[in-house]
Amino acid sequence: MHTVMSGRSRIAGLEVYVPPTRLDTDAVEQRIVESSPGFRIPKGLISRVTGIRSRSVMAESEQASDLAVNAAAKVLASCGLQAPGCRPSGFCLREPGTWWSPQQPILPPQSWDSVAR
Repeated sequence: MHTVMSGRSRIAGLEVYVPPTRLDTDAVEQRIVESSPGFRIPKGLISRVTGIRSRSVMAESEQASDLAVNAAAKVLASCGLQAPGCRPSGFCLREPGTWWSPQQPILPPQSWDSVAR
């Protein structure tokens, strides 16, 4: 892993989280046909044009912030760190006695510094 220095900041790691649910292009084509009566797509056209055969999709109960929390947990773990006040489940201490989960609004800016440490 390379560390990039910029002023007093550095990037110590980078991770992504991709939802485990996959949707193949055949299913996408079928959805288009079902939602557009009279419109037909030649089978395999999307895959041939885009090169995409399947894609990851979030569950209906997931938000983009859930993906961010999972990626953050992975990068912290890969760097041997854990955000103070965070439980392994992804819940973090927002204020004394108040727990934040990925389904709640983003932490207020005044909390960012304490979570980053």
